Amino acid sequence: DAKKAAKKAAAEHQKKLEATVKAAYDVDPATALAPFLARPFSKNGIDAVAAPSTVKQLSAEDKKWIWKLLEGNMRPVFGEEVWKAREGKDKKNEMVDDDAR
Repeated sequence: DAKKAAKKAAAEHQKKLEATVKAAYDVDPATALAPFLARPFSKNGIDAVAAPSTVKQLSAEDKKWIWKLLEGNMRPVFGEEVWKAREGKDKKNEMVDDDAR
């Protein structure tokens, strides 16, 4: 029956998505970003070092700076109406989630 086949395909697709998300959570950011973290950045008078951290390790000032950067880059992509209605809140919640890295 077509409904059963569609339902089964949707369930399999959902399973694959969940496996992909789980695999992403299993990745250690320090390992995945090792080539970028291994050396400091120095160019045009800017010296910086990237380091992975969890949300809990960030100061309120750091979170505010990150949010302004994210918002400034993403608001134009989603558009003002969509950002205000949903995406802005969703992104902010994702950013401060305990699992965020």
